[in-house]
Amino acid sequence: MHGRRIVAFLVLGLGIFLLVLGPMLRWFVLPRVQVAPYDMDFTDISSGPGTYLDPATGKTESGTLTATRHALGDVAEGKRVGKAVWDISIRLDTPQTIHLPDARQAFNLSVHRWVFDRHTTTSSPCCGGDTGMGADAYLKYPFNTGHHSYRVWDSTAGKAFRADYTGTRTLYGRTFNQYTMIVPPTPIGTIQVPPAVVGQPTRKDGSLITVEEWYHNPAAVNLVDPLTGAPVGGSSHQIVTLRLPGGSKDLATALDVQLQATDATEKALVDKFAGKHDGLALLTGPVPYGMAGLGALGVAAGCVLLLRGRPGAPRHRQATGPAPEPAPAGGALR
Repeated sequence: MHGRRIVAFLVLGLGIFLLVLGPMLRWFVLPRVQVAPYDMDFTDISSGPGTYLDPATGKTESGTLTATRHALGDVAEGKRVGKAVWDISIRLDTPQTIHLPDARQAFNLSVHRWVFDRHTTTSSPCCGGDTGMGADAYLKYPFNTGHHSYRVWDSTAGKAFRADYTGTRTLYGRTFNQYTMIVPPTPIGTIQVPPAVVGQPTRKDGSLITVEEWYHNPAAVNLVDPLTGAPVGGSSHQIVTLRLPGGSKDLATALDVQLQATDATEKALVDKFAGKHDGLALLTGPVPYGMAGLGALGVAAGCVLLLRGRPGAPRHRQATGPAPEPAPAGGALR
């Protein structure tokens, strides 16, 4: 009797535990772990062949160019405003500048601040942020990315453009969504160059002329983890041309490079976000619902066992009737 009641209470207790734990994981724990971190710190490197206008000589050179992007979270400011605040530096190096320790000596250097909602990645206009306005994604896509388009920020153009879902790709045994964005020719500023660079006659005083820089990217590809929204690799084709102020014709090419994330970068980013992906897979998959279902069965089973084992509970007995009359002596009817 006592053993049966102990088993009943154990089954009932386990059922209640699972019945509470399942919804708690899905509706309480998940919203607290499905957030972008305050303390982001990562570096990704892309490289590839290209041509570029050497600012020192005014001549077009060729070689391998390297883009190094570093994102570092401003934890104190982020916690103060309740947003993710990431400072991002991007340096582009030629073979001549790649080994220079001072980033200001790179072929090109840009610094940005991205402030965004930690749940939705929506840009927030505060804290000196200058990146991501009107975009759905930049260095991070929304959680649970779908098979549709997003507006993705391009740091060179300083605008957001549509990136279309273009299938999946497998890296290191994991499957990632692929999004492809096209950036049309976009003015990004002015620079001064020798007149001969854009086919203009050399000035007697040797002065430079001001020209417009136009940037476009015919194929910018991001590989994105579908659960965490973290980009883990990709490629881009960056082209910068020069025009006379107000002109519509490209007169020279200042940059034309095909950049591809290095194998080391892709491996490091896949490893970095694998644990979070697996954790979210448990919380967003069938596990919480399965726990709740098993919990409900456990509660029902425990209640049945308790009811059957309580004192005074009706028990099934073997049916009895009048005792049969003894057979006549001799064992046979006459």
